[in-house]
Amino acid sequence: NAARTQARQLYGYEYVAPAPRQYTRKVKNAQEAHEAIRPAGETFATPDAVRRELDGPNIDDFRLYELIWQRTVASQMADARGMTLSLRITGMSGHQEVVFSATGRTLT
Repeated sequence: NAARTQARQLYGYEYVAPAPRQYTRKVKNAQEAHEAIRPAGETFATPDAVRRELDGPNIDDFRLYELIWQRTVASQMADARGMTLSLRITGMSGHQEVVFSATGRTLT
């Protein structure tokens, strides 16, 4: 799989999912609307490799290619690991209870 190979080369083995991810439809009788737009072939160019060709007046083409490439490679990478911290503070304002809440996540 080109996406898995490229993810290993760029980021290392520990960032690639242990087994290839295969996506299926969620509803048994659902019709597929259309084939997804994705890089094809045994290898495909990184955004940096095609930047010269698609930069300048074709900047939108470059941004689209970069988005498709990023999502394709990300689809075969390991799940993100991190820590989530949630904070909830309650108090009174006059006769009404008020709540302040915040959530943050740190990727490790």
